[in-house]
Amino acid sequence: MMLSCWLHQSQDLQHVLERFAAECEAAGMRISTSKSEAMVLDRKRVACPLRVGGEVLPQVEEFKYLGVLFTSEGKMEREIDRWIGAASAVMRSVYRTVVVKKELSRKKAKLSIYLVNLRSHPHLWS
Repeated sequence: MMLSCWLHQSQDLQHVLERFAAECEAAGMRISTSKSEAMVLDRKRVACPLRVGGEVLPQVEEFKYLGVLFTSEGKMEREIDRWIGAASAVMRSVYRTVVVKKELSRKKAKLSIYLVNLRSHPHLWS
């Protein structure tokens, strides 16, 4: 679970979190504090201690959600660098398996490119 808070809303967020925890308990569930973190979205570091059942949630500076890296400052440089690295790896693989092999027919080359992409990024094909 990812929670965010702003300075003037941290008390409101704590109240909402307590109500959410109570509703979870009423439904026979509980918030796993070992799997939960808090992150403040702001350009400067801001403390926002949030508690669940008396335990303080750790505050993190970055959080990966659905494969995308979010940072507390809202910057995307590291994520873009990661995407460029992944694309470069695919292009190197295509070059090694297709481009340098002159004996491949056009049909086999297309199949090789498809297989390289499938192996490199299976989540894109599901």
